This record gives sequence, structure tokens and C-alpha cells, in this order.
Amino acid sequence: MLQTQNITPTEVVALIASKTGIGFTPKRLFNFVRSGKFPEPTTRVNPKTIFWTRSEVEDWIKKNFPGHGALKPAGGMADAECV
Repeated sequence: MLQTQNITPTEVVALIASKTGIGFTPKRLFNFVRSGKFPEPTTRVNPKTIFWTRSEVEDWIKKNFPGHGALKPAGGMADAECV
């Protein structure tokens, strides 16, 4: 049986940085969630304990950063939106 891996906001920003080379902060992440540019957390234990699934974050990276390794996304989000 396949197990879903939940990741914290700190792990989300680290994953984005490692896959794209673009720095993200938890504050920027939550601004993206509020503005609808990033998916809502998949699990809320309480208001301060939230998680996303790793696969959902990886899918978001692939959609918004084609080639998810390039520093300048082609047709995805501009660097200015992410820093």
C-alpha cells in the first residue's frame, strides 16, 4: 500500500528551493496560499500545525516551473514572484 508523505511548511520551502533553485520563505508560502497561487494545506491538526502532501507540492513545482531545475522558469512563475 502506498503511503502519503506529509511535509511541513519548512519542508515545503526547502523542497521548492532544492527543485527550482529559487528561495522561498514560509511567509511567502502562506501569501501564495492566501492569494490562491499555492494549494491549501491538505492536513490541519490545529491552526499552527499544518501539512501538505509531498506529491501535491511536487506536482505544483512541475506545473509552475517546467523543467523544475532551471533557475528561470519558462512560462511558469517569474522569479520576482518567488523571491
